[in-house]
Amino acid sequence: MDVWTKIEQTVGQSKSIEDQTLWVKSLFSLFANTQECSFEQTFLAGVASESSSSAFWAGYQVAIQRLFGPQLKDEIASFVVNEKKSFKPKNWSTSLVQTEGSDELLLSGNKDFVTAVDQIDVLLIGANTVELSNESNTVGHSKVCKLGVEVEGLSFFEFSGLPVFKELKKSRVEIKTTEVHADSIFVGDGYDNYIKPFRIIEDFYITSVLLGYVIRLLLQSDNRVDDAFDLMVVIEDLKTSEKELLVGMPQCKSSSLLFETTLRNVSDLILKTVQKHESEEGFSNLRKDLMILKIGEKARSIRYDRALKASIES
Repeated sequence: MDVWTKIEQTVGQSKSIEDQTLWVKSLFSLFANTQECSFEQTFLAGVASESSSSAFWAGYQVAIQRLFGPQLKDEIASFVVNEKKSFKPKNWSTSLVQTEGSDELLLSGNKDFVTAVDQIDVLLIGANTVELSNESNTVGHSKVCKLGVEVEGLSFFEFSGLPVFKELKKSRVEIKTTEVHADSIFVGDGYDNYIKPFRIIEDFYITSVLLGYVIRLLLQSDNRVDDAFDLMVVIEDLKTSEKELLVGMPQCKSSSLLFETTLRNVSDLILKTVQKHESEEGFSNLRKDLMILKIGEKARSIRYDRALKASIES
């Protein structure tokens, strides 16, 4: 069955955020195999979404399952990293304290926001490690640890400081001193092994799902089939990019010039299409939500420059 036929069969659906959560759960076995492609399912999830919020949620969850699936054990998660508007450990105060003679570590701190706390089972929290020495605590490597949302010591507060994807519940989290077992702390440095790769993986799947959602809006807006077809020309490029992405799993610390060029081109195409139709129903709200693509522009530009330099040097 060709992609266009699948789009026609999917565009009549209207999946909510809750529906997308169930959809991700139905695909846990796919995500367990890091070499099995999921671009087409993610793209079609965008076509099936009732709102840009449910589309984003689907893409975000695919990215999380791609990177963290083996550690999640069929759980829905939110990756909780940003602190003081920074995803870099040097700006975090959230810490894991190692105590002498125990397998338990003590986690405490605050994080800027949690995505859709009402949909998830666990938090994946970035923290700096602090080893207890004889004289003082010293900051070491960063780590990512897993905590259930019902764990004692977590407090969630409504957060309205990110005015995008308004249907998604956003919260701040305060972590009072909470015990974390060593088995719930992921191997390797949190920033190098998880945060940096996730930014690449998330960028890819969010871009893919939003492409599907824009095509949905076009087909629902006076049946603009020609404009929808114009967007479909990038689908094969995205399929190729996902294959590269999956080969690099789970680290994905760098990406090729072809990969970054594809993401840049697709993001530009989405933004131009939305701007072209911004006066039409659905597109004006989406334009506000697409701030998310602009937020990622700096990181995408840095990755592109590095990939270009690597390509020239090779």
